[in-house]
Amino acid sequence: MIFAIDPGDVRIGFAAFTYDAERRKADLRIKQIVDLPTLYQMFTLAEGMLQGDQRHTFIVENFRTDTQVRGVTFQWNEMLTSQCIGAVKYAAYRLNDSPVIMQEPRILAMGRKWCDFPVPKNPNGHIKDDTSAYIHGAHWMISKGMIDNVDDILKFGQESM
Repeated sequence: MIFAIDPGDVRIGFAAFTYDAERRKADLRIKQIVDLPTLYQMFTLAEGMLQGDQRHTFIVENFRTDTQVRGVTFQWNEMLTSQCIGAVKYAAYRLNDSPVIMQEPRILAMGRKWCDFPVPKNPNGHIKDDTSAYIHGAHWMISKGMIDNVDDILKFGQESM
């Protein structure tokens, strides 16, 4: 499976894909916004699905603190986004040392073009977290040549992203 995660302080975007290398197609299995305990449960389920030396792939939107520009924002902050990334890296380690690919947030602009569908925004102007996770996963599969475009992803009735 390929797990794409958009970590956040409050909400976590999560998308899970299965990939069929013979068909060069992917299936979107889950696309939702979760909290950290739910993310832990999903990784526990993923651990139960592993067979032998099988591994999953984790695509995670990267996050860095910027104390020069937003330093005051991070004072007395528990850094839940960083904690989420740490939890993902630990889960990947537990899941047969699965690879973790850290993607920069800037790929969202190109990813949205590749995804070629209207992307609803939250009232604050940001892309919905689950859609962001989907874009990160789709962008990675396209950039690695695993699929040609998002038409190669079966969305299971979630066409209205």
